[in-house]
Amino acid sequence: MPARAAAVLVVLALVMVLMVPVGTWPLAYVSVRGDSMEPTISSGDVVVLLARNEYRVGDVVAYRVPEMGDAVILHRIIDRTTEIDERIDGALMTTRSVLRGDNNTFTDRHRPTDADIVGRSAVTVRQPWATALVSPTLRTGAIGLVIAAATTALRRRRRRRRRRRDRPRANIGVDRGPARSGVVTASQP
Repeated sequence: MPARAAAVLVVLALVMVLMVPVGTWPLAYVSVRGDSMEPTISSGDVVVLLARNEYRVGDVVAYRVPEMGDAVILHRIIDRTTEIDERIDGALMTTRSVLRGDNNTFTDRHRPTDADIVGRSAVTVRQPWATALVSPTLRTGAIGLVIAAATTALRRRRRRRRRRRDRPRANIGVDRGPARSGVVTASQP
């Protein structure tokens, strides 16, 4: 696959990822508001999230807080605790995360389970590029550009194939008479 076509596919995949609302695919994104993760992540940055089965101490994760109307918070896991719930027949162990923003001096009150976590930070897109990725108008324009670029790439590829097919080919194997040595002799009148 030519490098140009691969680049078009990568851009198309990135646009598709950024069009996905939080929580519908293993990939999602959040637009950051606030300074709790400064200097690692700034207000206005866009963070692409990758869902995992398990999260570790040190991971920057986005999680839902039901008490805040399902708000999504982006903070770092600083500890993991295991609780045993004996209200159910037998013991049920639940692992919860202790989180804190890099710029905060206090830990978060909510202790999410892995099921509450939307995903781990995979890529951070800094300002001003982040604005272009989350703006509906610019996103629509970006999709149009990707479609136009893909269409142009496909047309060029077809043109090149047609030119190769229609190009006159050398007659290989055709007898053209005796070979000439390239030596020029003078002829006499």
